[in-house]
Amino acid sequence: GRLTPPPDTPECGFDGSLCPDNSLPVYAILSIVLSSVVVILAILSVFIYRHYKLEAEIAMMTWRVSWSDVLQPGGRLRGSMHSLARRYSTGTAYSDEATSLAGDRQVYAPCGFYKGCRVAIKKVDKQRIDLTRPLLLELKKMKDLEHDHLARFYGACVDPPHCCLLTEYCPKGSLQDILENEQIKLDWMFKVSLMHDIVRVSQC
Repeated sequence: GRLTPPPDTPECGFDGSLCPDNSLPVYAILSIVLSSVVVILAILSVFIYRHYKLEAEIAMMTWRVSWSDVLQPGGRLRGSMHSLARRYSTGTAYSDEATSLAGDRQVYAPCGFYKGCRVAIKKVDKQRIDLTRPLLLELKKMKDLEHDHLARFYGACVDPPHCCLLTEYCPKGSLQDILENEQIKLDWMFKVSLMHDIVRVSQC
């Protein structure tokens, strides 16, 4: 408790006028509130802009390919037997004329040319494809994805009866084909380089 009587006048005076006013002025409070509102509106504007930009890019369907733009040569180019067998199981239609090569695990696969680039044609065994938003978004992501160690996706044709996917042509087949081909001898330097490339792709 206090042992002495209180002072006649409080330290800040009876109305507090003797002490400095440390509270924020009204204009400072208004400035903070307005700044916060502007920042929130700016963030919302960015999200709305990105949303509409994404929707516009999806609607553009830059991945769509017209079948008339795909040139198919008279012959057929070599592809992987293993890849063809796996694609058969997913409903891919390939020519019955495909024949294996002597002493080789490769057969002739449907290929063509699109805008001057050799492409592999993976036909989709469907009479009609429903272009839902998830499918459009997936096709857009595949079209935008580019990496030195990934087979490029050129686009898709959804005009029946020529529904197909166009990808970069790999003359030696898939990675699994190379690893399972006993005729291809891989030294450890190549294997380490291969593993390094796989890690780089997984990080993209």
